[in-house]
Amino acid sequence: MQQFFEQIRQLNNKPLMFGIYGALGCLIVNLLLAEPLNFFVYSSVRENVVSNTESILSAFVYMMAFTGVWMGIISVGISIGIMIGQNHYLHRRLMSKSEVILAILGGFISGLISGAIAQAIYSVISSITESIIFVEISRIFAWGILGIMIGVGMSFIVPNLKMTKGILGGGLGGIIGCIGFIVSSFFFADSLGRLIGMTILGFFLGLMIALIEQISRQASVLVHWGPKEKTVLSLGEKAVILGSSPDAHIYLRKDHGYPPITGKIYQQEEKIYLEFDLAYAKQKSMKKFKQELKNGDIRRFDKLSFEIRLSNPNLQKST
Repeated sequence: MQQFFEQIRQLNNKPLMFGIYGALGCLIVNLLLAEPLNFFVYSSVRENVVSNTESILSAFVYMMAFTGVWMGIISVGISIGIMIGQNHYLHRRLMSKSEVILAILGGFISGLISGAIAQAIYSVISSITESIIFVEISRIFAWGILGIMIGVGMSFIVPNLKMTKGILGGGLGGIIGCIGFIVSSFFFADSLGRLIGMTILGFFLGLMIALIEQISRQASVLVHWGPKEKTVLSLGEKAVILGSSPDAHIYLRKDHGYPPITGKIYQQEEKIYLEFDLAYAKQKSMKKFKQELKNGDIRRFDKLSFEIRLSNPNLQKST
């Protein structure tokens, strides 16, 4: 299994990697939690509640709550999958405590809201029309909302992924994934259709968030971990951290003398800087602890090296 994930990372294709992790997260949580919940709760209770209740409103609220919880579980799986993919891509520990909390709370709330909205729209539309087209359009709309909310959460995790780009990537991923879910539901039985459809949703959410981030970046740092493996991080106002800290974006080995925060790379106005920790700079007898980096500049730390890549002409000229 470990070899499989290493092969995924060595593809050097961030959107595909994010898509695979989003799909795996969704698939696992579906098998372990979402489908058992659907089987034991929805199948056994729904008929009694909906058919025996004296209040249509009660049935409406019940279905909204159930669908919201079910979608919340799915959203947690997708969020955790994408976060693990991001950290694996950066050679970091798979999840920090803050990321676990963000994935569980943020993911569940995102799914709860979008799932409840989807069920509410579905119930209203299905009560006034039998048109399957309008019903499925409502589902696409609601899952687009789910994608947007997951994209917002990813903007706090992926370095320099602007919230607007996270919203765009998440929204597109939710819409495309929902279309895949609808198509798979027509060809497969209920449980299998949901399983395939939700896995498609997880894949496209991860894929589109990373793809939009990749397309929109103006400056980046290309990290060479070895002869065959590299990762790319977007540069911006949020610093990319180098060091031996588990939270560093570019990990440097502690046993080789690198402090937790050895340095940081960031964009300030239209210039890119590498700024070293003062104590580390003095230890290495550096004359300048803050360096301006130009397009193509390379810095090496043991076997690791990174290169600055600028695609914005304004940044090219200013540096």
